[in-house]
Amino acid sequence: MGKLQDPPWLASAKQYLGVQEIVGTNDDPTILGWLKDLDASWQNDEVPWCGVFIAKCLQETGYEYPSSWASALAYAKFGVNLGQPAVGCIAVKKRLEHGKLVGGHVTFIVGRSESGELIGLGGNQSNSVCYKLFNENDFIAFVWPSIYPLKERFNLPTYQCKSMFELSSEGEEA
Repeated sequence: MGKLQDPPWLASAKQYLGVQEIVGTNDDPTILGWLKDLDASWQNDEVPWCGVFIAKCLQETGYEYPSSWASALAYAKFGVNLGQPAVGCIAVKKRLEHGKLVGGHVTFIVGRSESGELIGLGGNQSNSVCYKLFNENDFIAFVWPSIYPLKERFNLPTYQCKSMFELSSEGEEA
């Protein structure tokens, strides 16, 4: 069996690599467009927008998303809970400051780094849509937005992170 195609929402997410919020009074027009498409009650990129990004990728590929899509933690109770990471799954983590829950973060899992960390593709990661490395134990849920995925999706490919916006597979020229 050949390489699995990305789930539609992950393919959608990859087209937005490099979108960045604009710090200050200006706002990124792409992020503003997502907010408009999702009927958000606000129109700026100065708030956490990781859930916005996930909802937009699901919406534009015809999949449902949580009614509280702006809240990263809402995704923990959404879809099918996998119990482990899979290529294309939505990974949810809590954000703590001084031991207190202050919110969450949500990202799509694309694979593992050479050092074993999970690679997430998400919005509002360093104020942009980019790849970021995460410790697997930091996540509280790995969910799939529809029926249970193919078992092959649990075989996470290994990538080298060349930059926040670029990965290379094992064996590729770096």
